[in-house]
Amino acid sequence: MGVKIQKTHEPTKILKDILKDKESRKFDKKAKELIKKIITYSLLFEEEGTKTRYGVYKEDEFLIAEEIYTSLEDIK
Repeated sequence: MGVKIQKTHEPTKILKDILKDKESRKFDKKAKELIKKIITYSLLFEEEGTKTRYGVYKEDEFLIAEEIYTSLEDIK
């Protein structure tokens, strides 16, 4: 796409900026829809943050990743 990207944990910010930029007019409808789909799925992972590796505090209790994600259904 000709855009230089720095490493980030929030790719949705970059993708949203790309769609807002006047250069995005060069993208066809299919490409724009694909970028929007990527944003949707990226938000899910951004919200998970580092829970999958380090765990999280929930209701004053620390839960490790294995306690958060006990099945494939949890991941879905």
